[in-house]
Amino acid sequence: MEENLVSVWDSNGNKVNELAIEEPLQYIDGRISKGLKTQTYYKGLGIPYVGHFVLQPNGDYKIVRHTETDYLGFEVVKKQFANLEGIFEEKYQPQFTDFIGSCGNKELSILENVEDFKMSSLRLKKVVNWDKTNSQYYFVVDYLCGRRKYLNGGNPFDLKNLLSYMIQNNWNFIWDKRSISDVSYNGLVTDVADIFRSASLNHKIGTVYSILYSLSKTDGKKYYDLLSVLKYEHKTDMDYIFNSVRFLRDNDVDISELYVDGGDVRLYNHILKNYLITGKNCAHCSFADLGEKVMNDYANRLSGVN
Repeated sequence: MEENLVSVWDSNGNKVNELAIEEPLQYIDGRISKGLKTQTYYKGLGIPYVGHFVLQPNGDYKIVRHTETDYLGFEVVKKQFANLEGIFEEKYQPQFTDFIGSCGNKELSILENVEDFKMSSLRLKKVVNWDKTNSQYYFVVDYLCGRRKYLNGGNPFDLKNLLSYMIQNNWNFIWDKRSISDVSYNGLVTDVADIFRSASLNHKIGTVYSILYSLSKTDGKKYYDLLSVLKYEHKTDMDYIFNSVRFLRDNDVDISELYVDGGDVRLYNHILKNYLITGKNCAHCSFADLGEKVMNDYANRLSGVN
């Protein structure tokens, strides 16, 4: 990016706008950049283009892979965007309104959540609606953790405390998101846009499951460190769900409605089908109808499971 200007490119790779920023920026990761003078962070002020997702790629796109996720379609690289940096007037993912490198309407939940959620690492300084026609925004923020992630030196006791706070105060993660990537080294949440409030049992199960599953798949040692603190075991993959339920029980959540006769396998399938997948999935962040469709897709895959 140029020193104090962020370029905006149209769908053909032509520069159509520039956003003037008060300081030079250093790109960090995701949609995050850091001001070199103030050390303040900016979310949604451009990225070095490396790719995005479309449902039906045409000749302008090089296909990287088929995601096999209906609402994501194909991961692609657009020829017109190659080697450019900034904001691109094309959706990063088909189901969201966010331009590539920018923030759409769904990120506005930050405004409310950052005030109400007491374990947020994010501190909001300013939000700018730079494109009113297409409802595009960027955020000026600080992070109490300096954007150091849980996977970089996180303490399992802090993660346990975070989950306890969320369960006891009806805060939730999306069940099929890689939620451990949104947790800081000191057990705070770095991205509060997708968390939500609900006392429903399916959402509480999904919250703990999301952390256990994503941590296990990302760093097995840290996963077992957390289990050691919780005094849980992991013998089979059913324990992702069973340990989620145990955590709710240990935090005084009434889980009596979950139980059915017939042994562990039947209990596991019952919770999986009737609770976990009925919770809020990533597609719900864009449109409720799409979230319901994805939920039904999950259910159809499990239609033969008893």
